[in-house]
Amino acid sequence: MFWEYLRYRWGVDKKKPTENDIANRFFFSQSRKRSLITNTLSKLWWIGKLTYDKNRSNPFELTEYLRNDFATKTRILFSSNYSNNPVIVRALISSLLEFQKQGVNINREVF
Repeated sequence: MFWEYLRYRWGVDKKKPTENDIANRFFFSQSRKRSLITNTLSKLWWIGKLTYDKNRSNPFELTEYLRNDFATKTRILFSSNYSNNPVIVRALISSLLEFQKQGVNINREVF
């Protein structure tokens, strides 16, 4: 199951991954923190842990916010040390959601 997801996520059937791609995306080949975000499976778990909020009517609302432009948002957001704190991450994404609901366009530059 995981192998199929990894192959799908990185388009292995369309483009042969490089040795570096395999090391970074399939294994923990970088620093501990960086590997948590670059490893495909650990990234999903870690982001879910930091954004899941059981106190919301939809506990996955903050996680779903990242769906649009997932790679960019997760790389920017989770590259800083402050993003290890779920309280900070949830407050930040909640604020972004509120701006979006008010009609503010949160593009890559703003994000």
